[in-house]
Amino acid sequence: MLAGEALDEMNDHLGATQQFRAAVKANPKEPNVHFGLGYLLWTQEQYEEAAQEFQAELANVPNRLQALTYLADTELKMNRPEAALPLIQKVIRIDPKVELAHLDWGILYANAGRRDDALRELRVAAKLNSDDVNVHWRLARLYQAMGRKDEADAEFRKTSSLTKAANDSVMTKLDNARSKE
Repeated sequence: MLAGEALDEMNDHLGATQQFRAAVKANPKEPNVHFGLGYLLWTQEQYEEAAQEFQAELANVPNRLQALTYLADTELKMNRPEAALPLIQKVIRIDPKVELAHLDWGILYANAGRRDDALRELRVAAKLNSDDVNVHWRLARLYQAMGRKDEADAEFRKTSSLTKAANDSVMTKLDNARSKE
C-alpha cells in the first residue's frame, strides 16, 4: 500500500494501481486496501471495477464513510440513480458535512426535475467547499434552467475564476519545476 501511495503521489497511476492490486492480493482483509485501489480506479474512470473495490472495502469495514461516499458517486457516474440514492442518504446520515454526497444528491434531484431540492443540496455542497468548480458549474446550469440569469451569471463567473486559479497554480508548479532543472 505504501508503495502504491508513493507512486500515486508521483502521478504514476499505472504503477500505483499495480501496487494496490498486489496489496489486495497479499491481504484482502486489510482495512483501506480495497478503498485505495477503488479510489485509483475511480480517478481513472474505471467505475465498474472501482465499485467492486468499494464494496469489498465495505465488506471488511462496514459503514466506512469514504467507501460509501465514493461507491455512491460511482453508482451515479454509471447512471444507476436507484443504487446511488440510498448510499448518498446513508452518507449524509453518518456525516452531513460530506460535500460530494450533497453534490451527488443535487445532481440526482436536478436530473429528476426537482429543481428546488437540487438547489438546496448544491448550495449545501457550495458551503462545504466553496472552491469546487463542479459545484459552481452545476449551480450555474441549474440557475440558468430556472431562468435566474443573474445568479447563473454569478456562478459562471465563479466557475471561470476557480478554473483560472487552478490553471495558474499548475503553471506556477511547472515553472518552479523547470527552474530547478
